[in-house]
Amino acid sequence: MGMLRHTLIAATLVFALAGCSNGAASPSQTLTPSTPSGPAPGTSSASLTPPAMPKAARAHTSEGAKAFVVYYWKAVDYSQQTLDTKPVELISDPNCVACQAGIKALQEFARQHGRLLGGTEVVSSLKVLSIKSGYPVVVSFELVSAAQQVVVPGKTTVVHPAGTNRKIMTLIPRDNGWVAGELRSGQ
Repeated sequence: MGMLRHTLIAATLVFALAGCSNGAASPSQTLTPSTPSGPAPGTSSASLTPPAMPKAARAHTSEGAKAFVVYYWKAVDYSQQTLDTKPVELISDPNCVACQAGIKALQEFARQHGRLLGGTEVVSSLKVLSIKSGYPVVVSFELVSAAQQVVVPGKTTVVHPAGTNRKIMTLIPRDNGWVAGELRSGQ
């Protein structure tokens, strides 16, 4: 399996298995070489600006933890649309293996002039599983993903169907809010 495929699989798995609904085995593929359209990767337009972290997402409370998870996925969506990973980097702990793998995968994808079309993700059914002042907080949630096309010039376009996945995220408290400390599939 080529490096590009590993990179795309890593990005997809790390950032919520975009489009693999309820354990779907694999994405479908078209047989035509892709030709991207729209703005160049890594650029943003007036409508694609990095999301601002809401004040509520900085609070070390159950509601603050929930607001941070929603904000985190808005940052992931922005990064997938623009291939600008800086917003996710700023709110991911360097020791979060899944977070760092997703960031690196998107950076590699940008170097290959790829584009991700669609794949918008929405967080729902948030539940704080544990919270104690000054300690990491564990949040469970569902991530609803729209269908997504993975486009690399001259390569086969990969299509991920829409889907819903349960996730668990551990948040580490910081002076100015939270960072993602761990991300994994949930039950």
